Amino acid sequence: IIAIPCARSSGPVLGFMLGIGALACWPFRKHTRKMRWAIVITLFSLHMVMESPVWFLLGRISDLVGGGGYHRAYIIDNFVRSFWSWCFTGMDDTANWVATQLESGGADITNQFVADGLNGGVIGLSLSIILLVRTIQAVGSTMRAAHETDPASEKFVWGLGANVVGNIGILFSVTYFDQMHVILYLLIACIASIKSDISKKMSKTDIFDAQGTVQQ
Repeated sequence: IIAIPCARSSGPVLGFMLGIGALACWPFRKHTRKMRWAIVITLFSLHMVMESPVWFLLGRISDLVGGGGYHRAYIIDNFVRSFWSWCFTGMDDTANWVATQLESGGADITNQFVADGLNGGVIGLSLSIILLVRTIQAVGSTMRAAHETDPASEKFVWGLGANVVGNIGILFSVTYFDQMHVILYLLIACIASIKSDISKKMSKTDIFDAQGTVQQ
């Protein structure tokens, strides 16, 4: 926690706020669908009333905590404006997106979703989003199953889901590289493993209930 404000960057702050916010929503866990729609409607409403697109909120966060929020917002803005240039097969030339470039000649792509779109087009971006959406859905279904078969693990699963939400916030401000991919995929694998384990427990419970019914 101490390292987050010391980083003076909007990315860690955004991830931390989203993760803690998700943990704080534990009492409202039965209303996650309503909360998701409330977030979508809020962001859409802000997009309609703000002078700049809603992703420039990243720049506003940087005004408070420091960091390159405006750079990240401009990267997203150029990504959206250049849709037809990358949507089919991706693109390499991003030199005109920002005023300064890397040694390679392109812009510093500080957004995992933008990087996935540039590398794989709409298909790459879609697969990246689907993976995270399915992970969140797996958390929800595992929570419901754990409530019936293993209530003790319910909070643990919610914590893993909050971790995913925090990672999603960070993915808007950095491109994961090297071992960072391993940490993210390990988190997703943990959720899949717990879901499988709890599903097996439910199957055994259903079998025992069915046998008891037959014997009666």
